Amino acid sequence: MKHTKVNITIHFLMCALGGFLGGYALLLRGGFGSAATGNLVECMIEFAEHKPMEALIRLGGGLAFTLPFMLSKWLEHRTRLNREKLCLWLEIVGFLLCSFIPADFHPVLALYPIFFLSSFQWSIFYGTEKYNCATIFISNNTRQTFSALADYWLTGKQEMKEKAVFYGVSVLCFLLLCLGSALLVLKTGPMCLSAAAVIPIAVLVLMKKSND
Repeated sequence: MKHTKVNITIHFLMCALGGFLGGYALLLRGGFGSAATGNLVECMIEFAEHKPMEALIRLGGGLAFTLPFMLSKWLEHRTRLNREKLCLWLEIVGFLLCSFIPADFHPVLALYPIFFLSSFQWSIFYGTEKYNCATIFISNNTRQTFSALADYWLTGKQEMKEKAVFYGVSVLCFLLLCLGSALLVLKTGPMCLSAAAVIPIAVLVLMKKSND
């Protein structure tokens, strides 16, 4: 996305959505559905513990997370579809449907849609043309924030201050909605995921207004 005020707002909203999904997945399902590392480490542990079925289920989650990267590239090169709008509509429908998955459903299988949707989001919404910034987790964004702060302190360069603010707000948006989703999970259980659909709807509205 271009580095405009509307696109920066969209980026922060998608970071907030990433935080919401993180809080939901960890609190209700016991796993982070927006990254491959933890899931695949658990997969290897379960192979080591002679639990092949559980390991294969986690491997399937890994595939659900990786395939959207290829799908996104195929859509970019082989179709004229608007990938941003497609991603947002898939998230709206997916969140509404997933809100009906029972709390006692198999935790990894319940995360399959989140693995797919969060990965698809990351492959399309990853900052602006000025900053490459993930919207589904915050490890690198935290590093970028404090590295830029150190650079600004040591050099006084304004661009480092701007960079620190961009990545810092990205982290803050993620954490605030992570807190919000945790509070909703405690009160409403799986149905809290339906509230997440508000964010992609808001982004669609912003995109329409910016194009009018």
